Amino acid sequence: MAMQYPIRSECEFIIKRTTPLLCRQLPVCGQGSSSSQELAATVRVRPLTNKYVATAVAVGLGGLVAMLPASEKMGPGSGGMILWPLFGATNQLLAGLAFMVTVFYLWRRNKPIWFAAAPMVVMLIMPAWAMFTTKNRG
Repeated sequence: MAMQYPIRSECEFIIKRTTPLLCRQLPVCGQGSSSSQELAATVRVRPLTNKYVATAVAVGLGGLVAMLPASEKMGPGSGGMILWPLFGATNQLLAGLAFMVTVFYLWRRNKPIWFAAAPMVVMLIMPAWAMFTTKNRG
């Protein structure tokens, strides 16, 4: 007799149900515009509604940040080190929030949550701690 894994089917169900909902909520999905273009249209900055201008501004600002010196010791061109630790920590926090949604979904349906609750706690506490210590380090 083969064992069945209800956890796998629940996870597949969650993914199949949430992906279309997220794509309907995100303005970027399938419309060919970027977030910066929509922001520009909202605040009425007409030049940024052009996709080429908006892309050039986004790439230019990214390049500018990358060329800034992160500290006097590191010199020019080390500006990416300013944002990289925060980017990594916020990415992990987002994973923790995804775990939280999964845990609450399963909990409301009286399903086992132990397999997702432990990683959720780790993914919420550790990145927050890393962001706090990085910010206070200087």
